[in-house]
Formats: sequence, structure tokens, C-alpha cells
Amino acid sequence: MSFSTEVKGELCHLPMTDPGENRAELAGLLATAAIANAVLKFVTESAFVAGRLRKLSRALYGDGGLTLDFDGERPGGRRRLYRIGCEDAAQVQRICRDCRIGEGGRIAKVPPYFLAHQKHLKAYLRGVFLGSGSITDPKKDYHLEIVHKCASLLESMVAILTGYDIKAKLHRRGGDCVLYLKESGSIADFLGLVGAHKAMLRLEDLKIVRGMRNDVNRQVNCDVANLHKTTTAAQSQIDVIRRIDDAVGIAQLPPDLKQLAALRLENPDYSLKELGEQMDPPMPKSAVNYRLNKLKKMAREI
Repeated sequence: MSFSTEVKGELCHLPMTDPGENRAELAGLLATAAIANAVLKFVTESAFVAGRLRKLSRALYGDGGLTLDFDGERPGGRRRLYRIGCEDAAQVQRICRDCRIGEGGRIAKVPPYFLAHQKHLKAYLRGVFLGSGSITDPKKDYHLEIVHKCASLLESMVAILTGYDIKAKLHRRGGDCVLYLKESGSIADFLGLVGAHKAMLRLEDLKIVRGMRNDVNRQVNCDVANLHKTTTAAQSQIDVIRRIDDAVGIAQLPPDLKQLAALRLENPDYSLKELGEQMDPPMPKSAVNYRLNKLKKMAREI
């Protein structure tokens, strides 16, 4: 089961105890339906969404609301299609009136009627997401989107989400308009807003794990880079010492330089700090670096 299906499954199992919320959620769902010539049609591949829409309709209109039909298994392993609709002109008119859907299914923006109460607004947004939204598995990428023909509806949703500090953007995809979220924080906030609290917590957990993994990778990369830098510098110092040894012999060096040269040859993987700790008497890294530069200068003069 995909993450998107899990999220919709969670949303579709939320309690339906408030008629106002039920109507708002139904309105959001039907905002993504096809309504023309007094006929209402909604098609989905999601059994969760189909069942939710049917239950909302039954809670509000009884058995005289929307009807449900579905295909058998489709060829090629494709999921079956669920068709929910109504061809009773009077009933369609009533449903559209209750859901603030204009003639011919026209919706220019989130209906002001559903803005009066926070819980109704959240239910409406939940319905729109169930009808035409999707979310990518956060293990792969952070992306949530809602696709709709009506740009002005999504524009009004962007304005609403901005009020919740949720950063949503729009772009065109063919003949559709797409509202999308790319920031993990905004996606988590949206999931919480519409009621998918389990999915929100799972996303937050994955975000923490990913952050820890990235921190570890950065530290490892930093350590590897530092090791490479140390190894390269040590090899250069060893080359200098061998040049001096070939020319005059390490034994001819002053005691401190002779000791340091011998330590470096014996310990090519030591850092300057570690070399200083092995000196007798021990010396700070700056003193070790100063003496290595003296050896380098001697090698250049040979």
C-alpha cells in the first residue's frame, strides 16, 4: 500500500459525527467531481474514497443520495474504478445547493459558507485532498499535490493555507492547475490540518531519521576529507625528510628536528597534535608545524 493510500485510508476512517463537517467534506469531494446537465459523476480508483463518499452521502441524504458502482478487475493489473453519482435532477440540485456548487458544477473558490468555522474549513480541505490529492512517500521525496481544472479554487486554497503558515505554490500541468507543497514542515502541517495525525507523526519521524542520517553522512565526509588532507600533508613531510636523509642524514639534524623526523617516518598517519604528544618533551601542534616548516626549508636549500 502506497503512503498516499495510507493517508487517504486514515482520513476516510475519521468519525462522521458532525453534520456540518460531513457536509463540508462532501462539498470538498464533490468540488472535484464532474457535474453537468443535472448529472453528478465522481470516479476514483480508491476504495477508501469511494466508501467515504458513499457514507457521507448516506449520512446526509439517506439512501436517496449518491449511488455506487464499480468495475471488475481491469486488464494489465490496473486497479478497478469506482463510480459514484446521481442522475436525479432534483437531488443533484439539492446536493449542489447544500455544497455551494454553482450551476454546471462551477466553483470559483472555497465557498465562504465553509470559512465560518475552522472545523468546517478543515473538513472541506480534507474533501478536496481526498478527491484529487496525492502525497509521495516521504522516504523518497517530500511532495504533496492537489490537481484541479479550476485555478481560482486552488488560488483560494493557497491563500487559506498561507494563513496556517503552510507554504503552497501553484503551477500548470497541461490543462490542469496543480497546488503543491515541497517543504516537509508544510506537508506535516497540512496532514495535521486535515486530520491525518498518524501520517503526520510518521512523516515527522522519518524527517528526524533522515536528518540524523544526513548529519552522519556529513560528518563521515568531513572526516574522510580531513583524513585525506592529513595523509597528503604527511606524505609531503615524509618526502622532505627522506630528501634530507639522502643528502646529509637525519642523524646530522638538531635533536628536536631529528626526533620529529624519526617520529614522522615511523607514524605516517599521525596528526600534528599526535606527533607533538609523542615528542620528548611534548610540544603543541604549532611548535610541531614550525619545526616541519624548518625541515621543508632545509630540503629546498639542498
